[in-house]
Amino acid sequence: MPTPVNIQAELDRHRETNAKRVKDLVDGQYNTETTRAFELNFTSGNEGDATGLGRLLFAKGMRLLAGTPEADREGAWNVRVGVKRSLRELTSQEFICDLITIASGVHSSFQTWEFLTEDSAEGAQPHPSPPNTHV
Repeated sequence: MPTPVNIQAELDRHRETNAKRVKDLVDGQYNTETTRAFELNFTSGNEGDATGLGRLLFAKGMRLLAGTPEADREGAWNVRVGVKRSLRELTSQEFICDLITIASGVHSSFQTWEFLTEDSAEGAQPHPSPPNTHV
C-alpha cells in the first residue's frame, strides 16, 4: 500500500523534473497554454496491476494507446495513455499528484510524459468501450 511519504517523494521527483523540462521549453519559445496531445507512461510490476491501472486511467477520461499492457525486457508492464492538455495543466502539482496517487493505488508508478506525434495524437481521442473487462 502506498504511503504518504512515498507519494510525496514521487511528487517531489516529478516537480523537479518538470520544472527543468518546462524551463527548457519556455526558453525555446514553447507556448505552455496551447492544448496538445501528450503520452503519459506508467509501469506496473505485473499484468494484473497494469490492467487495473489502465481501467482507472480510462475511467478518468484518458485514452489507452495500446489495447493491453506491454511487458518490457526487465519484467515490468507498461501502460501508455494519451491526454490532451496544455503543458501548464499537464505539469500542475494537482494533476501530477492525481496520476501518482492513482498509480500507487494499484502498485504502479507514473514515470514520465512525452509529446505525441500528429499520427499518434488520434489515439488520444475518447473511445467508446472500456479496456479489457475480463482479467
